[in-house]
Amino acid sequence: MQQAPVGIGSGAAVAAVRPEDFRPAGEAAPDRVNIVNVRVEVAEFHGREVAAEGVTDDGQVIHFRLPERVAPGSRVELTVPVERVLVFAGEKT
Repeated sequence: MQQAPVGIGSGAAVAAVRPEDFRPAGEAAPDRVNIVNVRVEVAEFHGREVAAEGVTDDGQVIHFRLPERVAPGSRVELTVPVERVLVFAGEKT
């Protein structure tokens, strides 16, 4: 697990991932960390890739792009390399 650089405080944070940075978990996540399971709601073929929208079990909507086809109603395990996760300070309460 990577730690925040010195000078970064604790508290609420927001993690963001670009849709094109998601990958099928399979061999891309042999250590089984950083994985999100989604049910595909919408899938649109865009030439070399499929742009899709999935929903997690707790209702979080995830937009992702994959080189392989996925079908609405199917379940997909996604991962993203840790270095591609963008973290921003959350709102102060």
